Amino acid sequence: GMSPNFEEHATIVDLEPTTGLMLRGDKRLQLNVRVSNVSFLPDGYALRECFLPIFYANESAIVSDDDAKTVRNTLAPLVIIGYLQWCLISLGTVCLIVTVAYNVRRYRIENETIFVPKDRS
Repeated sequence: GMSPNFEEHATIVDLEPTTGLMLRGDKRLQLNVRVSNVSFLPDGYALRECFLPIFYANESAIVSDDDAKTVRNTLAPLVIIGYLQWCLISLGTVCLIVTVAYNVRRYRIENETIFVPKDRS
């Protein structure tokens, strides 16, 4: 019988998530033909029904080390920009909170009512 091994028979594509560049690809294909008992064979030559492989193809591609280094160096600024984006969002949030707190405090000081005792005469 046929017993496929996943590592040897699977079709695999590894993609770089930011650019969609294919880093590694393995495409495998096997064609089988079904063989069964045929009427023109003599009785002593009976065939058991089975599948026989008639064609197998294996195509593989992988990015070279130089190209992988070029991709890594190209994507490094994007990683830095991602961290910078969150730093700027955090800084903006802190500035907003400080501004709101300052204006609330200033409003309370300006509108503070001073207690003046009534005259008892």
